[in-house]
Amino acid sequence: MAGDRLTCSAFGVTELDDRLLDFSAVIAVDAAGGNQKVLSARRGGDALGVGLRGGSVIDLLPDENGTVLMTRSYVPEARIGSLVEKRLQGLGVDRINTRTGSVGRVETPRADEVEYITNGRGKVRIMGLQVISGTGYARGAVR
Repeated sequence: MAGDRLTCSAFGVTELDDRLLDFSAVIAVDAAGGNQKVLSARRGGDALGVGLRGGSVIDLLPDENGTVLMTRSYVPEARIGSLVEKRLQGLGVDRINTRTGSVGRVETPRADEVEYITNGRGKVRIMGLQVISGTGYARGAVR
């Protein structure tokens, strides 16, 4: 049934090494309150960094009831003594079924991506890239 699924962003503050950091997560739930799913990318215990951005819904995909396009933040993972590692890093776009949590990649994460805009019908049309100076710092411009 259309409209029986809610997707929302939750925000909070946590302390890490005596610093306060804000974080977010995207969550989906049935209108009646059941079948909760965290849609933000999950971090494993072997993460090589901290990812605090939970992402955001960028296209509701009205023709695909219960499925959305959303940005998700990825952090690489590796374990000493194991050949299994995850190298994805940065902001990407995934197609996510809010009922099952199944994920399909739409745009591979890149470290310099900061924004994606869709055409409202499931196609990413614009990617915003952070301009980095020769010293490695962001220049404040997005192209």
